[in-house]
Amino acid sequence: MNTVSEKPPSVFATLFVAGWRRQLSYRTAMIASIFSALIFGVVRFLAMHALYRHHTAVRGLSYRQITSWLVLSNVFFTIIWTPWISEFPRMVRSGEIIAEFLHPINSFVYQLAQQLGRLAALLITTLIPACLIGFILFPPVSHAHGLTYLMFGLSILLLVVSSFSLTYVVGCTAFFTSEYHMWASLAFYVVLLFGGMIIPVEFYPGVAGSIIRFGPGMAFVASSIRILNNVSPLQSLVVQGFWTSVLFFGGYFALTLGRKRLVAFGG
Repeated sequence: MNTVSEKPPSVFATLFVAGWRRQLSYRTAMIASIFSALIFGVVRFLAMHALYRHHTAVRGLSYRQITSWLVLSNVFFTIIWTPWISEFPRMVRSGEIIAEFLHPINSFVYQLAQQLGRLAALLITTLIPACLIGFILFPPVSHAHGLTYLMFGLSILLLVVSSFSLTYVVGCTAFFTSEYHMWASLAFYVVLLFGGMIIPVEFYPGVAGSIIRFGPGMAFVASSIRILNNVSPLQSLVVQGFWTSVLFFGGYFALTLGRKRLVAFGG
């Protein structure tokens, strides 16, 4: 029976460590990602600095709040759009996914444990140091308190789960079409535009802004930024938790449908 309950708890930990070690082996790629993020961050900082040169606030965001957005959206881009996002759909198209289904542990949980290990390695070894340097240069809002930082930490955990879920949802499209690159590109631009990566969600006006601030893009870095900036923190965390759950169970459901399709065609 393909369930998690039959396996000891150490299985998940073992897979997590395997993912951690695998990611640590990509040292050159880590350095390259930090360098590219630095260049991209400088360009965006210059643009926002020019925007705020004659304004103390834009769309309700102060200069200190916009620099927090710059740091977080730039640093966590690699966590949201992981360098290995194409690995899973390639496994599906090549047939390697069949070996995944033969493991004595649920395939979804098997991938979850390894991907969380890789994300944790990426987070701790490169992104957290980069985030600390960014906040030394551009301190976050001064009125943030202990509860704010606790909610921010929880938001980052939700962000990591959302990242895995997005990778899985995008990857599962390969069960149904060979043009999975199209769906990956679509997801990429949706996250960029509506997840607070290109511009803060506060910059969207009127009804469009209200819809976006309650939409699926809030599963990503936009909610974390709003929490740290003390902009409707509880609301942002609840909305993020809801959409993270939708993505997570959506990924599991997509895998279930994909597996049935694979078997139906004799995979």
